Amino acid sequence: MTALVLALLVVSASHAAAQGLPDLEATWLGSCPGCAPGAMPGGAARTLVIRLSASAVAIRRDGYPAEVYRLDGTETQLPDSRTATAMIEDGSLVITTVRRRVRSRDEVFQTILRGSYRVTGETLTIERSTRAIRPNEPPSERWAALGAIIYQRDRGPGR
Repeated sequence: MTALVLALLVVSASHAAAQGLPDLEATWLGSCPGCAPGAMPGGAARTLVIRLSASAVAIRRDGYPAEVYRLDGTETQLPDSRTATAMIEDGSLVITTVRRRVRSRDEVFQTILRGSYRVTGETLTIERSTRAIRPNEPPSERWAALGAIIYQRDRGPGR
């Protein structure tokens, strides 16, 4: 009986952590009113499939394999040599990725991209910003806004 109670407490606590992201789990269809037909801004995916567990979020972009991020802020190694962290901040999922480019032993460039995922009704808005770290320069602490990408929940047949 004690094991059952403990298991229920763990599941309840885990479920509460995932609950910090209301309605994020869905298939999302991108829209870009000012873009050419079928285009999305800045290489953004046209379709996102987001799945949540108690400790992680998986995001599949345009049918590519899903990237899985732990929600506790620990670093995740992605297949294309990027690293990422994810956490919940003020009801939003915030994913920060770092891409390192090495030109020589002393020249390492880093591009940091931050995406804040927020759901309002049937709309997912991803606010993006970036900053860079360049060799022989002090690290930039200023984030440059890249704008927002808007997605609508897919309510197609069977959803």
